[in-house]
Amino acid sequence: MVTTTLGCSSDEPGSTTSPDEPALTTTTMPAPAWPSDGVLTVGVLLPTTGPLSSIGEPIVESIQFAFELVNDAGGVLGQPVEVILADEGSSVASAIIGYDTLLAEGVDAIIGPLSSASALGGLNRSINAGVLNCSPSASAASLDGYPSDGLLFRTIPSDSLQAVAIARQVEQTGGSRVAVMAVDDTFGRPYATKVVEDLESRGLEVIYRNYFRATDDDLDDKVASALGEQPDVLVLLGDTESLTEAIEAFADADQPGLQPMVITNDALRNLSESTARELPPSVRGRLSGVAPALSGSLEDNDPEALARPFASHGFDCATLIALATERAGVDEPARIAGQISEVSTGGALCRNFTSCRARLAEGLQIDYSGRSGSVDFQLRSGQVSRARFEQFSFDPSGQSQVNSTFDATTR
Repeated sequence: MVTTTLGCSSDEPGSTTSPDEPALTTTTMPAPAWPSDGVLTVGVLLPTTGPLSSIGEPIVESIQFAFELVNDAGGVLGQPVEVILADEGSSVASAIIGYDTLLAEGVDAIIGPLSSASALGGLNRSINAGVLNCSPSASAASLDGYPSDGLLFRTIPSDSLQAVAIARQVEQTGGSRVAVMAVDDTFGRPYATKVVEDLESRGLEVIYRNYFRATDDDLDDKVASALGEQPDVLVLLGDTESLTEAIEAFADADQPGLQPMVITNDALRNLSESTARELPPSVRGRLSGVAPALSGSLEDNDPEALARPFASHGFDCATLIALATERAGVDEPARIAGQISEVSTGGALCRNFTSCRARLAEGLQIDYSGRSGSVDFQLRSGQVSRARFEQFSFDPSGQSQVNSTFDATTR
């Protein structure tokens, strides 16, 4: 496998983003035809410097491992896959530099970026160039309707699907009256809308809905107002900082006679052990979160990196692109994109590149189920229609623990 490290990061102040932080969408133009040279060339755009590198580097390693397996099996279309790396860095600006670097190298597909903000800020460049994109981690609901001309896929479930999982968990509590609070930004507002829609579709009553920021002076008042409506369940949606502030405000406002359950999104997993440990036991015992299951079905010879967050989703991006190229018979991005759902939905179940390609050679329809689990894509949307989620809570020491796993499907 040929691997070249390219790109650079940005030191722009205040530009750090998280995997779930979206930005404004941009307009794309119809994708042009992309020339074929018979060699599948894949760019990888993930953070390898800066504060997000600890997340990005294991994903890079897992993608490289996936293509090593492909090349050991003879490559794609009889040629080794070429992989080019670019650093997403920690800002939209540095991600855009990475996009431009990879496009200048003539890649057929890009795996990444990590951050939803980076995707929303730079995807138009690769879509306009007619390049296929697969993100293992950009989950923002803001990407659901992105005008990608069929060139965007995400192996990580959208927050829209996580909203279904959260609503399911609320329903499982047996409560019927729900208060919803979300961080006041372009991540939290569409997320809250999706959660409310799914709650109401289950016949649950949303009695309170409001938005907050971690720095709000009146956050305590907003939480108290939500509790004043006497909900059975309080749903909190945000990033780690805003959720930490909201949970602490809830603990301060908690009343012995009112015992609502508290359910949050996956960012709660980053709650510090000390904060979780210091919560009153009555509060900690009613606190839980819902998160995509980030470690799927790993095999004996898999590197340790594959067990890290989003790494198995990166592995599956790589394998899907390789299989779709084999089925397309050419390394043209639009034709590869047209085969992604064909190799991941329906047909004979297969779990690795070698066995899946063998079935393709026999003229069979295949259903690749990878390290992250099922990757069934909705027609034309580029989103998985089903995913496995974990319900987690915190033990008295402040450690997070998985209590149950379950599948959620687009409603």
